[in-house]
Amino acid sequence: MCGICGVYGSQDAAFLTDMCSILKHRGPDSSGTFIDREIMLGVTRLALIDLETGNQPIHNEGSTLWIVYNGEFYNYKEWMDRLKQLGHSFYTRSDTETIIHLYEEFGPDCLSKIRGMFAFAIWDSRRHTLFLARDRFGVKPLYYARFDGGFVFASEIKAFAQCVSHDVDYRALAYYLQLRYLPGDMTLFKTVKKLPAGSYAIITEGGMHISRYYALSSRVSEPIGDPSEATGRLLKESVALRLVSDVPLGVFLSGGLDSSALVALTKHLDYPRIRTYSIGFNDEFDELESAREVANFFETDHHEIVIDEKDAIRVLPEVVYHMDEPVADPASVPTYFLAQQASKDVKGILLGEGSDEVFGGYEQYRILPMLKRTQELAGTKVATFLAGNVPTILTNKLLKYFSLLGREGRVRSMRALGDRSASEMYLELVSVFDSDDIDQALTIRLENDVESYAATYFKGSDVVKDSQLFDLENFLQHLLTRVDKMTMAHSVEAREPFLDNALVEFALSLPSKMRVDYYQSKKVLRDALRDLLPSKVVSRSKNRFFVPIHKWFRSELGEFFWQKMDKPNAAIYRKAYLEKLKSRYDESPLYYARQMWSILNLELWCERYLPNVQLTVPPT
Repeated sequence: MCGICGVYGSQDAAFLTDMCSILKHRGPDSSGTFIDREIMLGVTRLALIDLETGNQPIHNEGSTLWIVYNGEFYNYKEWMDRLKQLGHSFYTRSDTETIIHLYEEFGPDCLSKIRGMFAFAIWDSRRHTLFLARDRFGVKPLYYARFDGGFVFASEIKAFAQCVSHDVDYRALAYYLQLRYLPGDMTLFKTVKKLPAGSYAIITEGGMHISRYYALSSRVSEPIGDPSEATGRLLKESVALRLVSDVPLGVFLSGGLDSSALVALTKHLDYPRIRTYSIGFNDEFDELESAREVANFFETDHHEIVIDEKDAIRVLPEVVYHMDEPVADPASVPTYFLAQQASKDVKGILLGEGSDEVFGGYEQYRILPMLKRTQELAGTKVATFLAGNVPTILTNKLLKYFSLLGREGRVRSMRALGDRSASEMYLELVSVFDSDDIDQALTIRLENDVESYAATYFKGSDVVKDSQLFDLENFLQHLLTRVDKMTMAHSVEAREPFLDNALVEFALSLPSKMRVDYYQSKKVLRDALRDLLPSKVVSRSKNRFFVPIHKWFRSELGEFFWQKMDKPNAAIYRKAYLEKLKSRYDESPLYYARQMWSILNLELWCERYLPNVQLTVPPT
């Protein structure tokens, strides 16, 4: 795992050195640079494989191709052997060198051979081209921008933020407020973009061309036997690949189905000394007891930490700095602390990100079919009954999390029951601010096309699969950004076995009812794990990784928030809406706590990255 950076069209070596220095937390073990006439490449390395000979940048036999690489190529040994048979010679034992020979042999099609997570840059001195690529699901980040000196890229925006325009993308701001993250290629800097997941770019003197090489909606998985048996086999294979390392690894353990499965399979694969890490809040949502039961069952080397709002306030500015882009996910804070604890023992960590999107673990996958069915029964006595009762069922009975959304959550449920499209229903269920909230909350008008963007994903009759695809290509991106930035802040590599492309493609090829129905989520995954996990864990209801911000905002975090509302950028919020956050908080604590967390993170991000810029009326 590494931090990578580079510049096309400049030879300012001091700038490259500064970028590498800023990325040092991503790779404290070594660093390296390559500078040629048109190109500068830099890398900071966190060594997990080939500790002795894997330092970068790495070149091919004739030194005509140079690579800087961030990630893990799990099936690289297989391809190293095949490439040697094709006549390629290696001077390292690393997956990095394997990629450069793959590119030499297959060009951009090399990406289809790589089973893993990655962001890398290859300089081709013969063709004077820079090739950038990002893995299928966007596990590893890669940002880029054009500036006066040429074209710049890096694993993190902070590496080059000082050299680009600080103009705000107000269209992206609408996405942030509604979704709490920025999808696609967006950042809040108008001049900075993300290379989209599953894409590559070719940069020449003539410009930049981006191509998408992987899209889940176009993937077809071949039938491979009994669904639960195949799921278990593919997951075990994925875990085995991600346990390949020359340094110790651990597991983030919540005690839920996903992380418990990773511990069970790690044990089943005879991994020596399994280290597990859990976090709690001394709260009703605390999962420490469940995690402890799993750790005891599998006899892991278990570590627990407990945090409170004082801890959150203390590290939140540092969390925002490392996130690079505002991501209003309270789980960033516990992930930061978990990585800090794990870094004392291990360099890599396995965690369950992706399982909910792939196997149908979220509430909306059960709720949306219910809402659609209510629409289909329009005008009947059943529909009249459901219209009067579904909001209460959703907010009070389905999950205790939903009950905390209170009055405003029930209002959202009623809206979703109206004459709405599937995409509009989805947004009502997941949005932090909906479009009406944004209009009421801000003194400025934003271009808001979130609804039309979401509608592009909801075109079929299978509303469950459509929402899963939306989440995999959008919501999951912010989860992966959070995990990458918080773990790398402490020089720890995160690995996500549930995001192996073979496993994902197979799971999504199954009928939706095999993943989720009204009564149970992750059906096929639960069936696959029955012989590996205690029955109590297999049958345990899905509980989201929940941070009790609705309680924290009632005390010291609330005081911290209102202090920030005296800052200049708070002028974009209507005083009447801020008063509503205060006066109606107890009616809908989590509903307004999520909005306050979004506002707070945006303010802290502006303080750090736009210290001399005030959010104001967007230019026309």
